[in-house]
Amino acid sequence: MADDTPPARLHALLRPAAADVLRVTRVKPLVNKVQNDGPELVEAA
Repeated sequence: MADDTPPARLHALLRPAAADVLRVTRVKPLVNKVQNDGPELVEAA
């Protein structure tokens, strides 16, 4: 978006996501440390 985008247009983007696009996945405790980085962080627990 451009720096001069009207606030009303930006506000319209701030709404909850539809339930059908959200997914809950249990993950490993590894995701709780910022030092951890790797593909194992996106694997389901």
